[in-house]
Amino acid sequence: MIQILFLVGLLSFPNVLSATDQKKLPVEFIVNGKNITDEYKTTLKQEKPDQDAFLTFKNYKVLLVPGFLSNEIRDLKVVPHSGKVGDYFDDQMKWLKSQEIDHLLVEINSEETNEFNAKLIRKEIENSDRPVIIISHSKGGLDTLEALLFGDEAIRTKVKAWVPLNSPFQGTPLADAFLKNQIVRYMVEKTVEALGGKIGSVQSMTLNARFKYQEKNQIQIKALLQKTKTISLATWKKHESNRIDSTLELIIQYIESLGYENDGAVPWKSAVLADSEYVVIEGVDHLMTIQETPFSSFDRTKMTEALFLMLAKRL
Repeated sequence: MIQILFLVGLLSFPNVLSATDQKKLPVEFIVNGKNITDEYKTTLKQEKPDQDAFLTFKNYKVLLVPGFLSNEIRDLKVVPHSGKVGDYFDDQMKWLKSQEIDHLLVEINSEETNEFNAKLIRKEIENSDRPVIIISHSKGGLDTLEALLFGDEAIRTKVKAWVPLNSPFQGTPLADAFLKNQIVRYMVEKTVEALGGKIGSVQSMTLNARFKYQEKNQIQIKALLQKTKTISLATWKKHESNRIDSTLELIIQYIESLGYENDGAVPWKSAVLADSEYVVIEGVDHLMTIQETPFSSFDRTKMTEALFLMLAKRL
């Protein structure tokens, strides 16, 4: 618990990490794909969605892949009077259960490398006796991409749809800030190791690492998206002076000072996987898509319902 609080403390004061980074925009994120936000908004407004549309998903198994620090967040459930602070995908799983859709939260090591977690994800895909749909969050999207790109063809064929939420496909300047300062890097590395992970989990989210990864694997990614129906979901929240309405407010401000509209962890343009269809939601931070927060009434159940209605048209 001490380690997680220490790392969260670092996240809460990003301006001390690398003040010089604020002088210029590190990279320009490229968004390639089809913006289907209007379709999402229209779908979201349906007061009585066609329940028959969800029947098809009873033929699938939904795997939920959480992101960085998710193990520690979920451990908070055992803390007395912690409320819903330990929730992670809970609303999504409640909805799936209400629809009698088979699902499983994949037990990853949230501070391990993409390669390590990819093996765990592939194992659950192999174990499923049904075609698979994946919902991933944050770094879980990078773990999932690794699993699909470097698994065998049977793995890719089995995964029929994928919805990555808030994933840093093109990296996040926050990871760079953690690693550029030697003192902060040392503290982050020791904290991640104490949590059972490796510094490579953070390195994999840096701007340069993701650029090289995308460039090296762009042909394979395009081929993957031709077979797997993918809807990237990106969110962002504007920092407002003299107002705190997000638990990630200081990080939103820091990344915004670099020139990026962001969700408090990831610039929204980075969360769009190249050539995928994508949805962009304004006013929602990185955590609001997977848990209740004190500052928002964002409806994760309605979000999930709308995304599955959209998937139903594509499968």
